[in-house]
Amino acid sequence: MLGSGFTLIRRDPELDVGGLSAVANDRGVPFTVVDVDADQTATLYPRKLTLVRPDQHVAWRGDRLPDDPAALIDRVRGVLLVE
Repeated sequence: MLGSGFTLIRRDPELDVGGLSAVANDRGVPFTVVDVDADQTATLYPRKLTLVRPDQHVAWRGDRLPDDPAALIDRVRGVLLVE
């Protein structure tokens, strides 16, 4: 189920994750969305969204996407933002 790029495990297929997917695509980040059965995976994935890194570690989890999906993608890919 988890590939060689970032994988977003989504327990609620009604959640729109297009913004996160678009940002990942714009930045050249390999990104896949995998929908799983909410009832069968609740213990393993207690949040509606779980972002898994290519090395299979959980990078982020939540019940909705953050307001700034670009900041999330930049953080999980290790980009240091300097203002």
